[in-house]
Amino acid sequence: KTYYVPERCVIVLVGNVDPEEDFKMIQKYFGSWGKKSSPLIRFPEEPEQIGIRRAHVDFKASPQMAIGFHGPLYGKKEYYAMRVLAWTLFPGRSSILEKTLVNTGKASEIDIWEENWDRKAKSLLGIVVHPMKDVDFNTIEDEIFSVLDSLKENGISEKDLRRAKNNIKMNLLRRRRYPLWFAIGIGDGERVMGDPEFYKKELEMIESITNEDVQEILKDYLRKEKSTIVTLGEEKV
Repeated sequence: KTYYVPERCVIVLVGNVDPEEDFKMIQKYFGSWGKKSSPLIRFPEEPEQIGIRRAHVDFKASPQMAIGFHGPLYGKKEYYAMRVLAWTLFPGRSSILEKTLVNTGKASEIDIWEENWDRKAKSLLGIVVHPMKDVDFNTIEDEIFSVLDSLKENGISEKDLRRAKNNIKMNLLRRRRYPLWFAIGIGDGERVMGDPEFYKKELEMIESITNEDVQEILKDYLRKEKSTIVTLGEEKV
């Protein structure tokens, strides 16, 4: 009654739409939904992180390490620069962390995610690594930050930049082949950006990302003193 009100609702129709008939259906099911004011939702700014945050979960399982960083807001060019960076680091056999950690026998598996689930708070970028037996967490941590520091100074290759942008755009376009995901994209654009066609601008922003944009993200966001490092395993190493 407080938050699920018409003023907070976005209805999206995709596919073989018949506006006249479909609007009648919407009126049938939602027409009696009375207007109601709802309290303003504020997203307080999280204080800037100063210093590394560390935690260890003592658990009988294969060791894992996760390193997280705060990222830019959804819709900003910086957000898409971070996405390009993430796709440069992983996945793929030619990705930077695959070659650094998996191909050298230091890790069995890697995963990277950058996400902004509600689209209104700042995003997160996470790097998850499964170290190989007898490879300690300190080694993995040092390797990852060595890679990030090198990229800050030298940037990424044009080949890696092109591959990352192509993969992101291909992934987005594949999802839009499905009506549900297409509708979600349109709804997010209207709900967050006030633009139901924002999904078109996303592709343009991704294509516009340069090596310098990625380096700025690395320097501003992927700094060791702004990271949160969590390890899991039977003993902290």
